[in-house]
Amino acid sequence: MDRFLLLIVASLLSGCTESQTKREAEEQSSLFKMNGELLYGEKGKFGIRKLNGENDEPEFPAGKGRHYHIQFLEQSEQLEGKTYYLSALHQETGQKNDLYEVVIENGQSGAKLVFDQSGAWEVQVAVDGEPYAQFTIQAE
Repeated sequence: MDRFLLLIVASLLSGCTESQTKREAEEQSSLFKMNGELLYGEKGKFGIRKLNGENDEPEFPAGKGRHYHIQFLEQSEQLEGKTYYLSALHQETGQKNDLYEVVIENGQSGAKLVFDQSGAWEVQVAVDGEPYAQFTIQAE
């Protein structure tokens, strides 16, 4: 009987740990859905999605430049005419890349971005020099 109870408790704890790990991964994920589209970024604040490339390639193919649609989702009218700057920091090597800089028009922009090596990249968004959003993508 004691073994049976121990097995039940272990199973419950394992399930809690699994669901907690899954929940933490979802919270850390930079992927969210808006108006039926999958975007990377910060939900409700900033989103980016790939516009071109092969259908079977990753969203961020390492070493290949792709065009992306960028959207400012929070208070976009207040950002109108300000300059945004994208940079990325490779999580393993510490390499920093300047990705793109342009004036915000209608709360959105197009951009050609290249992540020159595979791995996790922390993307940082600044508006007029002030930090605005930060999220992680996986270049493959």
